[in-house]
Amino acid sequence: RVYRYHLWSYLEHVARWSNASASGDSVNYSVRLAATTDKVSWPAHADHGSISYFTVALWIRVHKPLAGGSYFASKWGGAAGNSTFALYTTTGSDWATGVYPAGVASAGSTSQAIRHGKWVHVVFTWDGTTKRLYLDGRLVYAVTPATGGPAPHSTEPINLGRREASANSMAADIALFRMWSSVATSAQVEELYIRGRKFATPLIEALMTEGSGASVASTGSHTGAGAITGATWITGVPMRARTAAPTF
Repeated sequence: RVYRYHLWSYLEHVARWSNASASGDSVNYSVRLAATTDKVSWPAHADHGSISYFTVALWIRVHKPLAGGSYFASKWGGAAGNSTFALYTTTGSDWATGVYPAGVASAGSTSQAIRHGKWVHVVFTWDGTTKRLYLDGRLVYAVTPATGGPAPHSTEPINLGRREASANSMAADIALFRMWSSVATSAQVEELYIRGRKFATPLIEALMTEGSGASVASTGSHTGAGAITGATWITGVPMRARTAAPTF
């Protein structure tokens, strides 16, 4: 029964993304991060400086094992009171998550392996009690730290491809980054993965439709652009703009 359910979810996913009328998402490009200094960065701003609970979602393809401590997406200064979230790897081949409620770090491996060379939809949520990680719409990790509560309000930028003021190895492509200041349910995460259906207006929504230039627009409620440093545009994406199924 479980296998039948996931087969149906996959087939529905392919059908939905292949159907021009099925989704509001239209993605042609992604950003390739290949050097220690490559990043896409949204500067510190009041709009995302007071986030207490969150949902972070992105498509990512990691090409090879990385050095431990490499960061894929973060608003993380690494200090109590100034770190909201981190999606990273501890070994170079695992997914790791971090939050800092009440000045107490809860960061570490989820023991979920990164599938190198494959696109995956990653969602990380924090509701003040439980950290959850979803891969391709499926909950794969949930842990309740001893210390809970709201994430600290942070003056750090939001970065894709690294942690601020910390170089790390990187070999990954990122497409369609979204962040909410609210928490998606498991059903909403699945809807986002299968149908591209948003459960609310994102705070930041980087569709990455530009394909060139040094910035990434946000169509979320925060409209400030993300600045590209070093990273390059490529045409390989997990879903070809309304015309074909995603690549796994």
